[in-house]
Amino acid sequence: MNYYIKNTNDLYHKVDFDRVLSDLSHLAQSQEGKRQLEDLKPSTDPKIVQKRLAETSEGLQLLNSGQHLPFLSLADVHHLLNKLIKGYVLECGELLQLADFLRSCRMGKRFFEKNQSLVPILSRYAQVIGEYVNLEEAVYSKIRGGRLNDEASRTLKKIRLAIRQKEDDVQNRLKKMLKDPRYQSLLQEAIVVKKNEQYTLPVKASFKNKFPGHLVEESNKGLTVYMEPLSISKISQELTDLRGQEQAETYRILSDLSDEIYQYIQPIEQSLEAIVVLETIMARSKLAKQMDGKEPKIRLDDYVQLDRVCHPYLKNPVPLSLHIGKSNRALVVTGPNAGGKTIVLKTLVLAQLMAQSGLLISCGSETVLPVFQQIFVSIGDEQSISNSLSTFSAHLTELAEYIREAGPYSLIVVDEIGSGTDPKEGAALSNALLESFYLKGSLSITSTHYGEIKEFAQKHPAFETAAMGFNMDTLEPSYQLMMGETGESNAFWLAHKVHLKEEIIDRAKEFAYSDLLMDYENHAPVKNFDYINSEDEEIKTENLEDFHPGDRVYLNDSQNFGLVYRLSDKKDYIWVDVNGDKKEVLKKRVKLSIAAKDLYPENYDMKRLFMAYKDYKQDKDLLRGSKKAYKALKKAHKDRVMKENTN
Repeated sequence: MNYYIKNTNDLYHKVDFDRVLSDLSHLAQSQEGKRQLEDLKPSTDPKIVQKRLAETSEGLQLLNSGQHLPFLSLADVHHLLNKLIKGYVLECGELLQLADFLRSCRMGKRFFEKNQSLVPILSRYAQVIGEYVNLEEAVYSKIRGGRLNDEASRTLKKIRLAIRQKEDDVQNRLKKMLKDPRYQSLLQEAIVVKKNEQYTLPVKASFKNKFPGHLVEESNKGLTVYMEPLSISKISQELTDLRGQEQAETYRILSDLSDEIYQYIQPIEQSLEAIVVLETIMARSKLAKQMDGKEPKIRLDDYVQLDRVCHPYLKNPVPLSLHIGKSNRALVVTGPNAGGKTIVLKTLVLAQLMAQSGLLISCGSETVLPVFQQIFVSIGDEQSISNSLSTFSAHLTELAEYIREAGPYSLIVVDEIGSGTDPKEGAALSNALLESFYLKGSLSITSTHYGEIKEFAQKHPAFETAAMGFNMDTLEPSYQLMMGETGESNAFWLAHKVHLKEEIIDRAKEFAYSDLLMDYENHAPVKNFDYINSEDEEIKTENLEDFHPGDRVYLNDSQNFGLVYRLSDKKDYIWVDVNGDKKEVLKKRVKLSIAAKDLYPENYDMKRLFMAYKDYKQDKDLLRGSKKAYKALKKAHKDRVMKENTN
């Protein structure tokens, strides 16, 4: 049994779960809290999932009550405790950080004791937290402004008093020297300068041998030397000795404080662990507040019911509602390109990963989620492969892995299953895979635009279909999932919009929805193009050229070159395009210049020769389901209707 949902094939990134964890970690204060949240994994244990969700919900209650949590100082505490364990003596600033942390422990414990009835689960964590008032007072009473104060010990007070007296004596002697006419001409400036803890006067380099004192330091340019006058040398040595005593006494006091805290290192570490747990819970609660999260119900079977679930990173998302499980083991989602199928799959998986991690999701009150042992997701081309065969191979490799690994309590999510190969074979293979997922006891949700897969799902007793909505009036997807529906093709509706002949549309529907094509070879309609009524009217055509669309030809009458547009219904006539002007001419008045097969590559679409690039591109885009092309067509249709109404 897995203890958490593995990040197989970059699962977290595919559905934005890594982004959720990143946002979550930024809501923690301590480095340890941030690390734990970045490493948060969806649990596969229903008890742990329910416990985490309950904790997050309690934290959200606390936030909504308007109270401020007192956790103030968690920065670098782990590092400081490790230094104590290794025998280091902490500096003043480090001891203050620990004292601040201990104060936070005390305030946090009392805060949760006060709110025990509101957050009973979180209050149990707070019971582990200790109170260390004596340690707090010991540090705060001895350290002020980042250094030991004079009252930290009697000895330190005595030493510092002596240092101040000696320093005053030195300052007085030096001030007298600055005013003495004998030395004023020797000085670069009439000031006292402290160099290497020694009091000096700035002397002109050329007079250093005339000044009564010894050299301490020289300026960078060599123009000034800093000299300690002989009159203060004895006092300076006494100051050096006193400062050594001060340093030794400071170390002794800091060492005593460090040892005093170390005596409580184990309970302090336990308090820190409890504080970090509470910190991570409250970070989850803060994220829930930001995302308007609600706690979903957790079931022990594998039934999924989403009630108005919203993706957290979409602006103005359309709430998603769906259900799968129990007797319905597979859901096949159909609909137009860019209609929201992929968002449906991502929203479902992200909601599942968040819930199993103890994170609340934006949803309605009827949302019910199971605890999956495995989640497999194939969304997008993560292989960065340029050709379709390799893309399909990578897609198939993923699905083969899912077949090997999946079982009961597995969720398999596949976007555009079977795409990237021959549609007929891709659909057939997809149906077989869906059946295999079903036989393994897994739940599967897939999206497709293949009619064969949709038809298979409709006929299978354990499968269900759903369709993405499409607004026929605005030519835009509604992004709403409709359970039990099947996404009808928009091609025939679009054909009506562009005023294609009704008989052609009806004929297309016969090809699409009947077995007409299966017997077409024997029953294809044949049209007689023989316009000759008698043998006397027969025209000899043995020597006429056999022309094809795209051929470059020379017109004898006009002495121009043109391109064969198409054959005419009239025998021995063809249509020729000359600079965009199409005319019907006799074959015998036309001479072949260059055949189309020699002008254009194999399978070249001859339509491109006779259509404006804009129109040709729009046709191609409409055929592949481009949303942008739909909008352009909608605008053109609207403009045409307005013009007709105006006329």
